[in-house]
Amino acid sequence: MSTRFLAAISLLLVLCACSHKDSANSQVGMAIDSTNGGTISGTVILEGPCPAPQTFLCGDNVGCDRASVTAQHWIVNNGKVANAFIYIKDGLDNKKYTIPTSPALLDQRHCVYKPHVMGLILGQPLEVLNSDSTLHNVHLTSASVGESFNRIFPQGMAPMSSHFETPGIKTIKCDVHGWMNCYIGVVPHPFFAVSDSTGHFEIKGVPPGDYTLELWHESTTGSDNAVVETKKISVKAKETQRADFSITAR
Repeated sequence: MSTRFLAAISLLLVLCACSHKDSANSQVGMAIDSTNGGTISGTVILEGPCPAPQTFLCGDNVGCDRASVTAQHWIVNNGKVANAFIYIKDGLDNKKYTIPTSPALLDQRHCVYKPHVMGLILGQPLEVLNSDSTLHNVHLTSASVGESFNRIFPQGMAPMSSHFETPGIKTIKCDVHGWMNCYIGVVPHPFFAVSDSTGHFEIKGVPPGDYTLELWHESTTGSDNAVVETKKISVKAKETQRADFSITAR
């Protein structure tokens, strides 16, 4: 085998390796800039009356470990609203961010989904658990093409893994226990938050820029007629920008 032929083969191998490396790097995406990024902080406030809580009797469902369940449509403390999903809707210019390999966890515990509202990055794994000693059912009702699932989930079943191919608010319910539902906000970036029991939310590491912030909150009928509010905001490096929302229940 000639020296010239061996050199050509070596060069080809190097070029292939470089091409593969460049292709892999193109899929990595950007990480959050925790050093120079800004913070969006705010509170979700309820204007007007809060809907009366709905209570459901668990009846013969002894595996629920409780006599009744209160619907989680509106969780309001001192006028502050929990479980609102807030995210950057516009302004990121289609930048690609690193997709976490660790799954977001959704549990079925005491016959409610925990958390009731959560967010994850498009493509991030979702892992669903059943911590109850009873039968559940995990039914994605707001499915896009290729995303739907509707699975029986008995006690002791191994965690169910899935992921979403399209962004949006995803609705999951249990067909066995009609009061059980939850929502997953799927966005193509890490800049989202869910308001806590005090109505507070915080989004960190936001690149400096001008954005449209959107809030989503379910209505008393679920995802139908949801509350949606938007707000323009400018974020500066290493600074915190305030973005409070006032919403009306429906």
